Amino acid sequence: MRKWIFSTMVILLALSCNNNDDGSRVFYGEKFEEDAAITPDELIHAIDNDSDVQNIKVAGTIDESCAHTGCWITLKNDENKTIFVTYKDDAFVTAKKIDGKKATLLGTGSYNEKKEEYEFVATGMILN
Repeated sequence: MRKWIFSTMVILLALSCNNNDDGSRVFYGEKFEEDAAITPDELIHAIDNDSDVQNIKVAGTIDESCAHTGCWITLKNDENKTIFVTYKDDAFVTAKKIDGKKATLLGTGSYNEKKEEYEFVATGMILN
């Protein structure tokens, strides 16, 4: 009987930790729907055409993330241009070590000429 209970507990614990393909999403900051999100390529193109893109959703794969506090991430487009993402007013931080995960962000994009990089200030994030 003890083995059965122990086995059941181990299986339930393993299933509760598995969130690879169950469709679960983690929200950070402002909640929003993932519909109509653009790609990092489209975001860079929009910034190049308009210099400041507001209230836009972008979905992509996280290239790098802050390993210390989860205070920033980067996305890359198909041409290896990097988009540096911070969180508006440091209102939230994300999990650490999320490189390679899919994310959808809501916020404002621009190009910082001093740093020569694309920037995105997110008000919300959905981590898939």
